[in-house]
Amino acid sequence: MKSSWIIMGASSPIAKAFIELAAPDTRLFVLVGRDEEDLKLTAEHIQIKYHVPCEVLQIDLTQPHQMIALKQHINTCHHELSLFLAHTTLIENNTLTEETIDSLIQVNFQSSCQIVSHFVKHAKKPKTILYLSSVAGERGRSSNSLYGATKKALETFLEGLKVKYPAIFILSLRLGFIDTSATYGKPGIFLVKSPEQCAAHCYKLCKHHKTRRYFPWFWRYIMTAIKLIPDRLYKKLNI
Repeated sequence: MKSSWIIMGASSPIAKAFIELAAPDTRLFVLVGRDEEDLKLTAEHIQIKYHVPCEVLQIDLTQPHQMIALKQHINTCHHELSLFLAHTTLIENNTLTEETIDSLIQVNFQSSCQIVSHFVKHAKKPKTILYLSSVAGERGRSSNSLYGATKKALETFLEGLKVKYPAIFILSLRLGFIDTSATYGKPGIFLVKSPEQCAAHCYKLCKHHKTRRYFPWFWRYIMTAIKLIPDRLYKKLNI
């Protein structure tokens, strides 16, 4: 049976690649993001190429009241419904202000909690929640520890929901370096994977209900090593 997908952050390269892969098995896409023009182009492409209906919801996640339309869609959907949390905002520690702190927490954590909570309580046939997390949440870095904290916080929330709602497949995938605008040209980037490779991995995990947590897979061992570094040495490394 075909299900529907709500794609949060549908303008991201990973989300677009995922939509292409999932289209043959999807009844309807609801594309959510801030760039309405880009969302409409994606919707038009999917409708022409795969004959899959697409709805576009222009939502600024820093404005909680704008999520009403999305919640209404969740309430009225009567077939299997899945949720892909591909949205994120990255603000470095050295540029944090009161406003950017609020924005970062609202987009990466609060908005996701609100939508996920509504989804598990009100979706008629909830099927899957897929969340793109980050290895940045494994141990605080001097450059982006608040960003990492929001990622880890949402993971913890989802872990609890796995216990409460065992019928829903819930997966948090911790991403290493992916070739996007967030990593382009930055120092220290290595073994980068493409958005298409990441999307293919996401789709495979969802299709077969696999629970591998890292992409690429070797980040599991990299992060194990980093977490074992003593605090005194970790401070000197300044990573």
